[in-house]
Amino acid sequence: MSNGAKSRRQSALLLASIGSENVEVASAVNQRLEAQAYAVACQLPEGWQVLHGQFEGVPSIEESINKIDSAVEELVVVPMYPQFCHATSGAILREVYRVVGELPIPFDLTTRTLWYNDGGYVNAQARLVASFTSSLELSPQDTQLIMLAQGLEPTDKEASITYEEQLNCTVELVLERLGWPTERAAVAYRSPGSRGHSTQVDLEICINELAQSGDKSIVVVPMTLPSGRWETPEQLSSMCPRGFEEDGGRLFMAPLLDTYGPFMTAVKNLTVRGPRSVALGMKGTAPLLVRRSEPEDVADATPESLVVIGASIAGKIRAEHGPDVVHSPPGVFCKVKKTRKELRAFLDWVREETLVEEAFVWSTCQRIEFYGWHAAADEVADNEWPVAEIRQHLYGNEPDGLKVNVFFGVEGWHHLMRTACGLNSALPGDTDVVYQLQTSCRMGERIGTKERGRWVWWMAQSR
Repeated sequence: MSNGAKSRRQSALLLASIGSENVEVASAVNQRLEAQAYAVACQLPEGWQVLHGQFEGVPSIEESINKIDSAVEELVVVPMYPQFCHATSGAILREVYRVVGELPIPFDLTTRTLWYNDGGYVNAQARLVASFTSSLELSPQDTQLIMLAQGLEPTDKEASITYEEQLNCTVELVLERLGWPTERAAVAYRSPGSRGHSTQVDLEICINELAQSGDKSIVVVPMTLPSGRWETPEQLSSMCPRGFEEDGGRLFMAPLLDTYGPFMTAVKNLTVRGPRSVALGMKGTAPLLVRRSEPEDVADATPESLVVIGASIAGKIRAEHGPDVVHSPPGVFCKVKKTRKELRAFLDWVREETLVEEAFVWSTCQRIEFYGWHAAADEVADNEWPVAEIRQHLYGNEPDGLKVNVFFGVEGWHHLMRTACGLNSALPGDTDVVYQLQTSCRMGERIGTKERGRWVWWMAQSR
């Protein structure tokens, strides 16, 4: 290529699952994989070809691999089973190696075999459960979780030990991320394999035991991605002991991960960089379901007490209907980006040295913006704020060309809402910005800028 330019490496991703002899089930598996492949493709950078295939299904793994472009130099295979098992991930890998070994033109082959403790996957599963239980106003005090996995064949007892260990680790990590007590959760398995293993409690047996012990609200959470379809509400209901629902009992099935946004982001990251394992007891991440008592003065908080000081690069939508925002060139903006450690130090300074009651910094690849609430709204309205001092501590010696916006009161709130809706993003309507906002708010809440926050508390709890 001219001027010594280097072309982007061409890569392919294969999302793989186990097929089924049942035509209806096989169709359901294919539809799920196809939707997931499309969702991940939308998140991957330029230069990726995304395919999906099934072992003993349609399209087959061999058919999908044969569709790989001739320019591809690398193939990444992700078996859609977080916990490794010879009957699922193992079968997929054996077929992949067979097919690739017979190709006339080789390419680099990478497999993502173990991701049962990947931080992105754990976080996505926990968020989905948190969203589902919160929507039904269920809590650990009145609800029992059943973490449901695929049972193994009775003949595969040695392999089941590793599988169960990985599954139990996943369950513990998800429960910790949720903030759900382990004594309020049980692990169960789908038939047919579960009935042949003394250590694998069958789902129906588990439901009956919990119901008979007095639990009135039970949520079944699919933990492993299915080869086919999971139980319908009618099938679940049939597993309950007689009189359970008549006595006020409630049995729910939580949704599958499928194309859930945080899960697709986790698969994208798994593809590009590999798994990032997390361990129990890791610090720095607040449980999703910790409900702090609401600050007494939350009803008295007003938008007029807000100030926004921020730098950003331009999105795709012109801000004609919002505050007049100026943007910095990307090359200038990157010079003021901060690490999480630097942001914590900055918020510590805000807490100790300013009159800001609460604050957070919204830091992403496109913006670094300070949001602060002052105790006296009148002072904010009069612009009696240490704006210059905050800018100095946040951005340091500002490089030439850096454009900094300063908004007060309702104008700042308007800017916050437009940004949260993805209207100021490079990708209009980007949903990841909401999770980035929640992360920023939780950091501000944990650092405890002055008193327990009114607005920051509210946004950190919102989902």
